[in-house]
Amino acid sequence: MTTHHPAKRQNTETGSTVASNHSGPNIAVFDPAAALERLEGDRELLEELCAVLKEDCEKTVQEMRQAISQADFTRLEHLAHTLKGSSASLSALEVSAAAKELEQLARDRDIPGASESLEALSRKTDRLKSELGILPQWIGH
Repeated sequence: MTTHHPAKRQNTETGSTVASNHSGPNIAVFDPAAALERLEGDRELLEELCAVLKEDCEKTVQEMRQAISQADFTRLEHLAHTLKGSSASLSALEVSAAAKELEQLARDRDIPGASESLEALSRKTDRLKSELGILPQWIGH
């Protein structure tokens, strides 16, 4: 059960409180409250996993560009699938949805579509990295 306050959202099961979308996080990009709830209120683990995701986004997008330039659909599909899962597990649903689309385009062997989709994904990972950069403010560290 979650109670809502103008600037905070509290998980009544764990007692954790994070800022809601009214005071900062764009929950379409990243929902720290949902991620924290998934991790049973473990703020340190959330910070660690978000740091890993932030690093992985940049590396993965670069690897995806290389896979597209080499028409390596198998690699592209695998990279997209991995990013889809890791971002979804931390409630970064915008990136997860974009990675899912790219995964399907890789299956379809659609280079023009994959290139366009990757650019959209890249913009979304940039927004996510920005949101993750201010995570400590949201979770009270």
